[in-house]
Amino acid sequence: MEPVPSPCNSVCRMDARTGWCEGCARTLDEIAGWSTMGDDEKIVVWDELAARRASDEWMMRARASAGPLPSGPSTLSGGGCGTPRPGVS
Repeated sequence: MEPVPSPCNSVCRMDARTGWCEGCARTLDEIAGWSTMGDDEKIVVWDELAARRASDEWMMRARASAGPLPSGPSTLSGGGCGTPRPGVS
């Protein structure tokens, strides 16, 4: 079994209101403890990140920072925070 990858996407800023990283949605404790967590603990964090990203709090923050929506066909390719957690295809 491959090691569970880090959810870090190099957008490392903490949101003071939520206590979550604006890039990966982890807390400071989760970020600091990642290297010493076992794979089972990391998978639990990945599951929590999915719930955070689906939350109203995350969506409001994302909408506020995104600016106006583009008009016409989308050219976005995805990736980043939408990357599925390990073990899920």
